[in-house]
Amino acid sequence: MTLKDIAEEAGVSAVTVSNVINGKHKKVSQDTIDRVNQIIEKYNFIPNASARSLAIKSSRIIGVIIPNVRKDDNILTSPYDAEIIGIIERVIREKGYYLMFRCASNYHEVCNILKMWNVDGAIISGIGKEYIDYLEEHLTMPILYLDCNTDDERILRVDTNDYKGGFLATNYLIKNGHRKIAFCGPDLSVDSGVLKNRYIGYQDALSNAEIPFNPDYIFAGDVTYEQGLKIGTFLSKGNTDITAVFACADIIAFGIMDGFRANGKKIPDDCSIIGYDNLSICRYTTPKLTTIGQDIVKKGEYASNLLIDIIEGQKTEKRRTLLDVHIIERQTVKKRN
Repeated sequence: MTLKDIAEEAGVSAVTVSNVINGKHKKVSQDTIDRVNQIIEKYNFIPNASARSLAIKSSRIIGVIIPNVRKDDNILTSPYDAEIIGIIERVIREKGYYLMFRCASNYHEVCNILKMWNVDGAIISGIGKEYIDYLEEHLTMPILYLDCNTDDERILRVDTNDYKGGFLATNYLIKNGHRKIAFCGPDLSVDSGVLKNRYIGYQDALSNAEIPFNPDYIFAGDVTYEQGLKIGTFLSKGNTDITAVFACADIIAFGIMDGFRANGKKIPDDCSIIGYDNLSICRYTTPKLTTIGQDIVKKGEYASNLLIDIIEGQKTEKRRTLLDVHIIERQTVKKRN
């Protein structure tokens, strides 16, 4: 039993049968879908993905690659990564494609993975210029770069206005009477990614308000809950005169809040805090986290649909899409007199 045999018995084209199998139902009537599926079930037909990809010169696989991952890292413990990967998978599935998700330690590994699996295209998140130069030289399939800190006009990319987000967060704390504001983020001596743009926004907001920059207010380390817990524990013991914190990611903010709570202190009474990302869990913390909202759903959907459009032959003159951010006011920032 082949695709052609099913098409003949159902009285439709092989393309229609393929659309039914791959979940592309927009141009297929429900009656046809039911008829094709009944024949597939009748003969216990299982499509041969490898043979089909050779025949149509398409694997219908889209790679999602997270690079620079250490051997023992579990990337799906990151709420941001888990959320956006889930959104991308849903869109890809709805369009009749399959997702291949993989972490990689270096750009050579990224290149080998994408070639080996014969993907139709790939979304690659959070890489720098040296990665991009290598991949653009060695790969031919469409690639969309997500959250990549580069001015390279050749590449297709979707970014968030991280500089604006850092400025907005810091300026919001300033408008609420805070002048001694900490920044919690990665080690910027080794991290040149989008989080650095949030830091530059923080610096410029201080400068704009004529607040001197204090290097003692910078807490650098892993962007993790555990790092936030250490920072929150340190701050809760009154070791500094800091009154507010800008955490460059919600996951750090959650740790800081718990660090204060574990030491009998309260947010925002003892310290105000603003995060970044607007993860869904922000609504369920106590108190609810004030944060910078980047629309993660919109970002994932837009990036996925744009890449699929390119794979399917559509042209785009716009190589970069910059998505906006805004403040989500909740309960973790207190106004100082």
